[in-house]
Amino acid sequence: MNVIQTWKSKDLPHYYVPFYNNVISHKKSWNYMFFDDNDIIHFIKNKMPDYYDFFTSLQFKIQQIDFFRYLAIYYYGGLYLDMDIHIESDFNDIQLHECAFPIELKHIDDPLILNQNQDFLIGNYAFYAKPKHPFIKYIIDTIVNPKITIQDIQAGCQNNQDPSEQVFVYYTTGPIVVSYCYATYPHKEQLTLLEKDPFEENGFGKYGSHKMYGSWKSNNSKDILK
Repeated sequence: MNVIQTWKSKDLPHYYVPFYNNVISHKKSWNYMFFDDNDIIHFIKNKMPDYYDFFTSLQFKIQQIDFFRYLAIYYYGGLYLDMDIHIESDFNDIQLHECAFPIELKHIDDPLILNQNQDFLIGNYAFYAKPKHPFIKYIIDTIVNPKITIQDIQAGCQNNQDPSEQVFVYYTTGPIVVSYCYATYPHKEQLTLLEKDPFEENGFGKYGSHKMYGSWKSNNSKDILK
């Protein structure tokens, strides 16, 4: 199974090293694939060149990283993990699923998602899919040819206390667009939603949890997102 992670360089910040070591300690027969920024550009140019112009057109770096994770899992198949995921269980049985995403939050009040008769947020910090899975392609297509309007994003900004630049990312490449895709996807039988029992926010089922370092966020969002 491929396990894919990314950071801007091969030199991880000290606070990510324990998470990296934790992932590697569970490695066993995995094919671990690490991409820095240069690797990402090389991958898109050589493996998925049709998306390169769109990739470079994205306004914020985090949007590019979000978009890359969907492209990489679509192309290679396997498991994507943010660098701040803490693994608590081996992934031996995750391959029994066609495609699996975590429920990040429940009882959300986002207007776009509520309008789809859904009240939970699906995370994109960790997910699994077989190669060329149609749901991952649906996410990619929805990002490239947006169904979410600027009016939807403006309504989300009014409803969300996070800075508008961050909400823009949620809606264009992040968990809101993934949640919207799930809500509107016609073949939900292909998908598995993972949650802890009892439920915990920011989990990845029995496999681990997202520690929410949010390295792309800061009080000065415009600077960190450039």
